[in-house]
Amino acid sequence: MDIDKKFYGEIKNLNVNEFLVSCDYSYWDDEFKDNEQVNGRLNLVKEKLGIKFGRQEIIEFYKTDVDLETKFLAAMIWGHEAPENSRRDTRGPFKVREMFASDTFSSTLRDVRSETYNDISKSYSKIKKNINWCGPSFLTKHLYFLGKSENTDTYPLILDNRVSVGLVKINLSNVGCLKFVTIQAESKVKAYIDFLKFAKAQSTLIGCELDQIEYFLFKYAE
Repeated sequence: MDIDKKFYGEIKNLNVNEFLVSCDYSYWDDEFKDNEQVNGRLNLVKEKLGIKFGRQEIIEFYKTDVDLETKFLAAMIWGHEAPENSRRDTRGPFKVREMFASDTFSSTLRDVRSETYNDISKSYSKIKKNINWCGPSFLTKHLYFLGKSENTDTYPLILDNRVSVGLVKINLSNVGCLKFVTIQAESKVKAYIDFLKFAKAQSTLIGCELDQIEYFLFKYAE
């Protein structure tokens, strides 16, 4: 399964950092105003990232000495917010509260590694098992930002439901049928590693960055 050559030029010209969310922090403030564990970290995210930010800003944030919990929070906010005048996922604050409430939340984050497929596989499984409400669409965002910030050669990628739709669309002759079904990312770790290997093979074939493959699929799902 290869991406059609007609898309190669488009993929190589993609700017993955163009996708900026416009954050409405009022939802987050309301959820965490009485939660000391999160509120201070939320204020730091607001101070450092501001209202509008994208991938590159979060990657740079991940490179700082801020604790992992705050970095994770930034990734989750980015994942639940949306570009200006678009619909955001207002369930985000509730879901993130449940994530932070997990018994082994902090220790799980400290165990996450992204250097090899084996590291990624173990980290994916740990987060999925130990952090409440953190399915593939969101745990892969943390893995992505962590890997990018550490400059790993084969860094993890985001695999959310929209990227999954893009994967299906590039292999369909008639995409009209998609209006009858719901597509979501497979939660099994093997499927995620297979996706990373697919993206690696395609990026080598096309001569592009790994995350340009993921972002192309994200955009193609529109």
